[in-house]
Amino acid sequence: MSKTYKVAALVVDSAGVPVAMMNQDGAATRTQDIAKSKIATVMKYKVASGVIVERAKTDTALADALKADPAIGQARQGAVPIMVKGEMIGAMAVSGTPGGDKDEACVMTGLAKVQARLM
Repeated sequence: MSKTYKVAALVVDSAGVPVAMMNQDGAATRTQDIAKSKIATVMKYKVASGVIVERAKTDTALADALKADPAIGQARQGAVPIMVKGEMIGAMAVSGTPGGDKDEACVMTGLAKVQARLM
């Protein structure tokens, strides 16, 4: 987790069922809900939530579908699928930094530490 920002991290399995959630002391409760919405985006579209953020900028139908989905509401960067041999085995999200790019960087750092054990 971030050393500078107070964040929440959520890991789910391939069905979207939470496996672990960590919340740093002092992190806003809202960060947990945002992490869940980021995970919902990954589970629905099977790509990093940041990819959907970018697509929604030019695809109004997608943007409308995101807003209409109560589990998502608004696409936010900061969640990625966990892939093993081309199969999505879960997803991980971080929420709480001032910008989804920093959340996603935190996720990628965490996944890099365990990637060898996932093969």
